[in-house]
Amino acid sequence: MRYRAFSSRGAVKASALFAGIVAAVSLGTVGSAHATTIDLDLGTPPHVTSKVTNSFDALNGTALQGQTLSLDFTFSHGEFVRLFTVTSNPFVALLKLQTNSPDMLDFLSGTGFLVDQQGNPLQQPQQLGSAAGNNGSLAAGLFPLLPGDLQRPFDFFGVHLDLTLPVAPSISITGEDFCSSPIAMLHSASVPVSRATSFPTMAAPCFS
Repeated sequence: MRYRAFSSRGAVKASALFAGIVAAVSLGTVGSAHATTIDLDLGTPPHVTSKVTNSFDALNGTALQGQTLSLDFTFSHGEFVRLFTVTSNPFVALLKLQTNSPDMLDFLSGTGFLVDQQGNPLQQPQQLGSAAGNNGSLAAGLFPLLPGDLQRPFDFFGVHLDLTLPVAPSISITGEDFCSSPIAMLHSASVPVSRATSFPTMAAPCFS
């Protein structure tokens, strides 16, 4: 199975879709207030893990017509994610879309950012990395630590994406997965920030 991914440096081929994702960092525009809210379950807090994956169906049946989807990913039960000083810069919030296409499609595009407890952006919107698989799968990844403007440790309470779909009107979305990796502690209780350096670096790929 072959996949492709684009960045400003050109095309990249990889043996796996998610290994082929290339991050591109730039400024963008803040998303629409009329966003689709998708609730994610982080597991039982407090919880230290290398990745969290959620499947959902909120976008099932959506035709690929070049439209932009405004998506707010929130965490269940008031939970949040803490990124520690040892969390590696390639931390990614990754959205995978499966479609009913039998072939490779054009890429997703768009911007995204992490949000605080009030739903406000923690940084300027960043351009998403993207990838496409020859089984009709699409992926877009937010790499919020690469710009270097977020001082760790810090907490975030959700992810906002403004995602532009490719143009293929006869094709629709049939499944969705959201993954964060590598991540730090997922919890709803207060944990002293001074404990941040006691956790090892975590680096598990999404959908491995």
